[in-house]
Amino acid sequence: MLEVKYDPEWDPTPKEGALTVSETDIEAVSALVKYISDDAFDHFHGSRLEFREKSPEFLAHIRRVGGIVASVRPDSTIGQENVLAIYLLMRFIGYNVFDVFGDPPGHRGKSFELQELERPVDAMLAKLMNPGAPDFEGFFWREPSPLAVDEVHPNLLEEIGNRQVRMLQVDLSYQSEEFYLGSLEMAFDDDSGKVCGVVRLNANGSDFIAGPAWIETTADVNDVIQTFADAIPVDKFFALMQGKDEPAHKVA
Repeated sequence: MLEVKYDPEWDPTPKEGALTVSETDIEAVSALVKYISDDAFDHFHGSRLEFREKSPEFLAHIRRVGGIVASVRPDSTIGQENVLAIYLLMRFIGYNVFDVFGDPPGHRGKSFELQELERPVDAMLAKLMNPGAPDFEGFFWREPSPLAVDEVHPNLLEEIGNRQVRMLQVDLSYQSEEFYLGSLEMAFDDDSGKVCGVVRLNANGSDFIAGPAWIETTADVNDVIQTFADAIPVDKFFALMQGKDEPAHKVA
């Protein structure tokens, strides 16, 4: 498990003055806390990671934020220390918490449901905190996994049309292999020797979409992933992370 350290020079910091949360904000945090209390873990072992548990640190984050949710009323103020506690829970989830295990054996990931529960909480924090200053050093990823047709991004489905393709997906992280940011979906057209990709990243509750775009495929799938990763307009992504509206971008 990776230690989650808070650095106010790098990480977002709570805004000064009175900070207000809405009923929607409270419901979003409450829904996330309930889900991770039941279905998410940060300790796991076994060939298919079938043995799972929550560490004392994870439980402490859950109790802390659960208490905040219980005490805050809609359209009331929330203290800076409570905003920071929610942010630290989100950081911990990003680094260490998963709810999908063992397919293929040893795989762990974050479900679409968990990602969707995180988005409104990220959006709330974006309103309550000053953005940090990320020092981007590139993307990390593990081995890609098969992608079911009903999970493919609509932009990619539209682009590939009726082609016979192989679908793969890979989770993208940065700063470490555990700080999940989003995913790269790839459609391999073996007849043409090309692959189409769409990148979907989570930027403080907003979707950042890069693609669809076609590139030449290679024998090493990591080279394909690297090509897509290198083409992601990270400056535009971090602008959106810091609250500046940016449209979806195509990978060059």
